This record gives sequence, C-alpha cells and structure tokens, in this order.
Amino acid sequence: MLKKIRENGNYGYIMLVLLCLGIAIPNFAQYQVTSLASRIMAEMSLSESAFSSIATAPLFTGIFLGFTSGMLTDRFGIKMLLISVGVTALGCCLRAASSGYAMLYISMMMMGFSASFVNSTTPKIMGGWFEPSKVTIMTGIVLASAGVSMALGSGTAVLFATTKGAFVFGGAAAAVIFALWCLFMPARTGSGDKRDSGEKATFRESVSVVLKSRKVWVCALCAFSLVACSTGCNIFTPQALMSRGMTEKSAGLMSMAISAGNMLAGLVTPIIIKYLGSTKKRLRLMMLAYTVVSVALTAFAWRAPEGIALALCLFGCGYFVMGFAGFILTLPMYLPEVGRRYSATGSGLVLTVQLIGAVVVPTYIAAPIAGSNFSLLYYIFAICPLLFGVLSQFIPLEAYFGQQKA
Repeated sequence: MLKKIRENGNYGYIMLVLLCLGIAIPNFAQYQVTSLASRIMAEMSLSESAFSSIATAPLFTGIFLGFTSGMLTDRFGIKMLLISVGVTALGCCLRAASSGYAMLYISMMMMGFSASFVNSTTPKIMGGWFEPSKVTIMTGIVLASAGVSMALGSGTAVLFATTKGAFVFGGAAAAVIFALWCLFMPARTGSGDKRDSGEKATFRESVSVVLKSRKVWVCALCAFSLVACSTGCNIFTPQALMSRGMTEKSAGLMSMAISAGNMLAGLVTPIIIKYLGSTKKRLRLMMLAYTVVSVALTAFAWRAPEGIALALCLFGCGYFVMGFAGFILTLPMYLPEVGRRYSATGSGLVLTVQLIGAVVVPTYIAAPIAGSNFSLLYYIFAICPLLFGVLSQFIPLEAYFGQQKA
C-alpha cells in the first residue's frame, strides 16, 4: 500500500506535509525554551547571554549545516533528510534528560539538523513535484508551518507544570514525526517528469557554481537581515513584556502573535507577490513598503498598550519582517547558473548566512550592547530590516520573472 502511495501522481502534497513536519518539530521545541526563559534561567542559574546561546543553539548548528546540507542533498538525495530528522528527534529526547547547561546546549544543537536540511532543500524538492509558478507558494507553506510551530511551542510550554514535562512532550512529538518520515519518505526528490541530475552533482561543482554567483550572495545578505531581526524579536519579546509587568504566562501567550505573523507571512506574501508584484518595479516597491512598516514595528511594537493593540503590533512585526523570507530562499533555483541541479546548495548558502545573522546579531551584538535596556535592544534589531530595504533593490528578479512566464 505504501508503494502505491509513493507512486501516486499527487505525492508532492504528501512530501509537502513531511517537510512541514520536519521543520515544525525543531521550531516547536526551540520556542518551548524561549517561552520558559525565566524558569530555565532560574533553574540552571544562567545569565541572559548564556540563555540566549542555548535558545539559538539550533541556529548555530544551521550555520555549519546550511551550506553542507544543500551539497549533501544535491549529491546523495532525499535520504539525507531522513537522517537529519532522526538526529533532531534524538536531540529532543535527550533534552528531556538535561540537568545542566552543557547537555542542554548539545541537545539543542542536535535539534537544528532537520531545520537546516528542510530549509536548504525545500525549493529543490518542491521544484521536483510542482511547476515553477507554485514553488514559491509551496515553500511559503513550509516556512509557515515553522511559524505555527513557533507559536504553539511558545504558547503551550507555560501550560506545563514543570520544564521537564514540556520537554518530554516535545521529545514524544519528535519521535512520532520521525516514524512518519520512515514510513512515507519517497525515494527521489521529484516526480519522474520533473527530475534532473541534481542528485548527482559533485561537491566541487556545487561549491564552485554557488560561491561564484554574486546574485546568490545578494539573496543571502537579504535573508541575513530579515532572520536576524525576526529571531531577536522572538527570543526577547517574552522577557521584554515581562519587564513591563506582565506575567510569564501572559507574556508567553502574547508573544505568540509574532510567530503567528511569521506564519501568515509565509502563506500570504507569496500569493500577494504573484498577483500584485507582477513586474519588477511593483515588486521592488512592495519590498520597500514592507521595509518601512517592519522597521517601525520592530522598534516600537513591544511598547504598544496592552491588549488588542499590542497583539496587532506584534503580529504585524512578525508578518512584515519575514514577509519576503520564503521568496528569497527560492530565488537561487531560478538563476540560470544554479537551476535545480545546484538549487539545494544555493539555498543552503542563503540559509547559512541568514543563520549567522540569527545567532550573531541577537546573542553577540544586540544583547551585550543593550543589556536589560529593551528599548535599545529593539532599536538595534530595527536596523536589520532597514538593511534589507537597501539590499532588496539589488535582488536578481529577471530570471524569476522569466520562469514565471515560461
């Protein structure tokens, strides 16, 4: 029966679900930690910088695996994703047994494996099952699932009586997802009529082509700007809201609005791009509009009056900051020099650079400079989408529009 399912012409949608689950569980588990910040810091006597290093440990893994994961998938195929999901599931289970900083940090690093592989290979895999006009939308759905899982992890962790209880639940969920991957993973990265030689690209070929492409580097720097800001806001907003007098539970639930915005951005922005960004000029104007709004909301959203106004501002921050993240991740596949053959490596480079921003900016730049001054902290974060606004005018759109017309 499983063989018949794998041979089904609509199997791309099953692959879409698997990718969503593969990226959902590490994000769910990571944002459980974010929501339980004050509890974990107290239980393990951690400083704000030490806690930030734990919260961003999965992203630190992505720095080393982002580029590598793309090359491995281009060379060996989709089985590399199954291995990564297994490592992530093991990390989630080990985390439940953590009693100190070292073991918790190692288990959190292991959780970054599946997110790295899914992020870098989703455009390649979706390009193998769907026509070019749908790839950005399907990639957006995968990224949106990450936003859903962030919101669920952040909002539900505080409902558990103990930190260990929350971690055990995360480990059990990861084990179930790994079992589903074992059952339903296909043997290839696309349907027969959309396959190419991408799985057989050598490491030397992949690295040489991608590293020489200035267009891929522009995409990578844009992603750096967006994800650095988004990660910082997601990590520190619960603490910022608690500094205003909100309870741990209220701050955790309110912070879900940012993750909800991230989720909607992945779903809605690709559709808006398809219908409103129909020319290069319109799309670049759209990028500038997103930039202006995201800079303002990043700097001031957390200070909005409590209630609906605060929720809407945080939601808007999450939406506009990450609006173009999925679009940028898919762009390397449309470049003539990259294509599907090297697309996982190209997206892997974008992922690596964006994760450097996600780790370095919040943990090693913003937090040490701002300390407990949350106003300064968010001003620093607001510089990131401003940088995107400048770089967005150099994003290569010619090849993208060419393939949409084709």
